[in-house]
Amino acid sequence: MNRLAPLRPPVALLTCCALLFAALATVLALAAQAHAYTTIGSLTLTPTSGKTDDPLFATHAETDGPCPADSLSSTLTLVDPGTGTGLILAKLKSPPSVTGPFSDDLVKGVPAVVYQSLGQRLAQAVPDGNTDGVYTIGLNCGLGTADAPAFTTLIKVEGDSWSVLEQQATGITLSTAPDPVRAGKPYTLVATVAPEGAAGKVTLSTAASENAEYTEIGQADVSGGTAEFALTAPSQAGPSYVRLAFTPTDPQRYAASQKDGFIEITAVETPTTPPPTTPAPGESEDLDVTDAEGNALDADPVLEPGDAVKITARGFTAAAVVKVDLDGGTTFADATADAEGTVKEYAFTVPDDVEDGAHTLTLGEEAADGHSVAFLFTTGGDPTDAPTDPDGDPSDTAGTGDTSGGADGGAGQGADGGSGGSDAGGPGTDSGSGSGSGTLASTGARLGTAALGGLALIAAGAVLVIHVRRKGLLSFASARH
Repeated sequence: MNRLAPLRPPVALLTCCALLFAALATVLALAAQAHAYTTIGSLTLTPTSGKTDDPLFATHAETDGPCPADSLSSTLTLVDPGTGTGLILAKLKSPPSVTGPFSDDLVKGVPAVVYQSLGQRLAQAVPDGNTDGVYTIGLNCGLGTADAPAFTTLIKVEGDSWSVLEQQATGITLSTAPDPVRAGKPYTLVATVAPEGAAGKVTLSTAASENAEYTEIGQADVSGGTAEFALTAPSQAGPSYVRLAFTPTDPQRYAASQKDGFIEITAVETPTTPPPTTPAPGESEDLDVTDAEGNALDADPVLEPGDAVKITARGFTAAAVVKVDLDGGTTFADATADAEGTVKEYAFTVPDDVEDGAHTLTLGEEAADGHSVAFLFTTGGDPTDAPTDPDGDPSDTAGTGDTSGGADGGAGQGADGGSGGSDAGGPGTDSGSGSGSGTLASTGARLGTAALGGLALIAAGAVLVIHVRRKGLLSFASARH
């Protein structure tokens, strides 16, 4: 006959029960409160409204992206506004997708102490009882893991009712200044948030490659629809990967958004030095001269006394006192260079007593080794241009031609009362004028006078002979042979 085994001592049985309950309590404690998480996308719930005391908060969930590859399960949680931890509401019917967006039913798990109603979780999150407000609902990728990634949405609670908050979608675009961005050079990254009225912050993160881990490097407030970051480009040319995340100040009106992209970093251009320009003779690259009406003058212009010009000269020390002198002697009013070292439109008038020829007007700094600029000009035209005589004789510059002097016109008186045969020194000076020599003209006049005198003497002799013969005072004897 078999005997029954003796009963185990009651102490051993109680010990086993205590260990079992301790393990269960630990599981419940871990399952009832998920750790904080990071938002990786948006969540769509069905239905979009309900009662806070409904046993199952929502029946369906849909995401806009996949869970990470190591995700095995997913729970729907209410984010405690005080602690940032997740209070479990429901769970996905199946494991989440790790390859793309997914859509699945929500179910209430066991034990009931873990999967509670929204009203019960609100009572834990807000002990004072005033639960009206806006709350975050998250679908976690993984159960109870620290910093678990999650898809989120906002709900609004009023009394015993809740509804998905109608938010306005936002978007981010990025640009750079300057464009293109040069390797190793500073630049400004501009994040433009739409719509323009959405206030908040933009968080900038960078990564070494498209699939590498992103590192946050800073935040900037959105002002006038843009947020700016002052950065220095990487030293190597190529794509620089960035992530921009917008967090709205008013999440009841605007949804958060994210933008991944890259900035193309280009190599630094080697600067090219233009060939130096050689000024024309008499022309300075630091000098511009115009007339009084603002018309540009050529190099070494021909000016007249009283002509006014305006001179712009460059290359001086900022705010330098510039002395002005003509041909190293005559001085004029000082000029003053501006902050860029330029004397602008200095007024100069050619002096009335300036001599004909080449001149140099010098604008120079007062210091001995100071910068100076020279303005060359000419007055009086070309001195080799001599006037030409109208009759073509270059030696006769007076232009009056050759004019013979007057002849000796006085006749001398003879001793016997008749006409003398010699010049008696009457008024016979040359009366003609001319710049040429009068020798030949004067000699011809004297020969003509002698001939006339000879004819007069012959005539006088003939008259005398006739008169004597008529008076019988003179007779001629016959010739005798």
